[in-house]
Amino acid sequence: MNIRNATYHDAPAIKQLLEELGYISRLSILVNQIEMMFNTDDHQIFVYELKKEVVGFVSVHYLPQLAFDEIKKV
Repeated sequence: MNIRNATYHDAPAIKQLLEELGYISRLSILVNQIEMMFNTDDHQIFVYELKKEVVGFVSVHYLPQLAFDEIKKV
């Protein structure tokens, strides 16, 4: 079991998982989207591996909290 940052090499597995959920996308578009997210601070994609096979993923998008004036550290 392993959770790690996704790379564009994971695009075929992510594409297959998306298709299982009913989302159809071209591989080239998915690769471009993953690569584009590498250059931002507000997006991350993680994959979950089981026996070295990607069996899940999550795309995290960070949004500012509108209700707060500043970020408070706990």
